[in-house]
Amino acid sequence: MLAVPDALSKDEQSRYLRHLLLDEIGEAGQLRLKQSSVLCIGAGGLGSPALLYLAAAGVGRIGIVDMDVVDASNLQRQVLFTTDDVGQPKAEAARRRLLALNPFIQIETFVERFDESNAERMLTRFDAIMDGTDNFATRYLVNDVALKLGKPNFFGCIFKFTGQVSVFGRETGCYRCVFPAAPSAELAPDCARAGVLGVLPGLVGSYQALEYLKWRLGIGTSLAGKLLMIDTLATKFRTLSYARNPDCMCNRPAEIQLAGYEAACASEPKGDVPEITVQELDTRMKGPCDFVLLDVRDALEHAIGNLGGRLVPLDTLAQQSSDSIGALLNVERSQTLIVHCRSGKRSLKACQILQRLGYSHVLNVKGGVVAWQREIDPSLTI
Repeated sequence: MLAVPDALSKDEQSRYLRHLLLDEIGEAGQLRLKQSSVLCIGAGGLGSPALLYLAAAGVGRIGIVDMDVVDASNLQRQVLFTTDDVGQPKAEAARRRLLALNPFIQIETFVERFDESNAERMLTRFDAIMDGTDNFATRYLVNDVALKLGKPNFFGCIFKFTGQVSVFGRETGCYRCVFPAAPSAELAPDCARAGVLGVLPGLVGSYQALEYLKWRLGIGTSLAGKLLMIDTLATKFRTLSYARNPDCMCNRPAEIQLAGYEAACASEPKGDVPEITVQELDTRMKGPCDFVLLDVRDALEHAIGNLGGRLVPLDTLAQQSSDSIGALLNVERSQTLIVHCRSGKRSLKACQILQRLGYSHVLNVKGGVVAWQREIDPSLTI
């Protein structure tokens, strides 16, 4: 980690002139930004605008945690990336873009999953954490490690056309004060399944960056203790107040144990669902047809690109009973079913449903069509 100078260079003064002209910021405030740091979890829809504005504003050291690679479907909303970045690790592609935007800052990348084993180690070296995650297990982990280390958590989330923003902390209340338990996956599907308006994460991520800058500069009114709710279709902004729950763990940060997030946030136990790799599926598809391939994505996804097999969307499958499933599939319960989706998550749920309905030989395609495109057929459109 490089030492941070205690003065701005002439080039930096020129770059940040519009900040320096503001009485609320000035050179002293810009130096505070230069000496600040933030760990951003996720470089996707929310992370893209937040990271761009944090870097442009001159936040001195930014950490980026993301283990994913850039996919073509990301480009509709993840404005950090270009078509040339497809297939590249998001964290590294983000680093190149941000340093091209502002060479006067430091970027640290972590191309790994943010989990119980590394969360505390990563956050210790940063002033704050910014939550750009898309799953509840990581969201609760971000909340808890921030509480444990006494760092503010700049929260944002999106769903279809709506978004939420807040600043969580020990004094004003945390994510668990507002959302004590995760909803089931059926009530909160991810963007791959539900879709999201491309401009929405731009709004929410920009607000996250704004709240961080206000906090670090000590200006304005914070969203701490408040939840900003954005409805883009109705053009409505609502701010709801919340209070710290006296029974919440944010009152006892020393007791926080970083463990058990996947189990606590799962909609149901994973069960015993065997997996098959895309390489193994490719081999089986070239041999005798001794299985039935099921695609549990939506019809539009299937039409864009598919591996063949039969389309049975997960929502349709979930509505079946033990009596109706036979007519839908027309497959013997002893037959081997190989199930795939985009990434392996929906197909896992589909396998669990099929097991409960009496199909004893089901295999989940690990990584789904994303893995197939990456490892078997790069020409496949998904």
